[in-house]
Formats: sequence, structure tokens, C-alpha cells
Amino acid sequence: DAAADEAVDHVLETEALRAGADCYLQDQLIIFMALATGRSSFSTGELTLHTRTAIHFAEALAEVKFTVEEDADTAGRFIV
Repeated sequence: DAAADEAVDHVLETEALRAGADCYLQDQLIIFMALATGRSSFSTGELTLHTRTAIHFAEALAEVKFTVEEDADTAGRFIV
């Protein structure tokens, strides 16, 4: 029951932020964004250390630049 409650809470928190990616997906998207042509973005909650590390290495290896901005309309929501 505790695991199910935790999973439901996680989904509800992500939905409340109107985030396109949760904390488990955000770092996985960085490599695809770095390799994509043009501009890419997604919304998420607070960035994890894995995501910040992925951004650091993607910028170094793919010669791209990421920006992270807090969404002015939704507290706790970030746009990468």
C-alpha cells in the first residue's frame, strides 16, 4: 500500500505542475534534445542532479547550449 500511495502522490504532483516530464524522464530527454535539429523544450519540476549532469555533458560533447527557466505562471515548474 505504501508503494502505491507514493506512486499516486508522484503522479498527482507532476500533474499539478502541468509538467511534460517527471523527475524520472527529464534526464533521459537531454541527449535527444542535444542531437535534435532546431529548438527543443519541455516542462518539468525541480531538476534532478542526473538532469543537471546530463545537461553539463551534452553541452560539452555536442556543443549545444541549454537554458533552464522557472515558469512564471506555475511555482516549482521549470522549462528546459
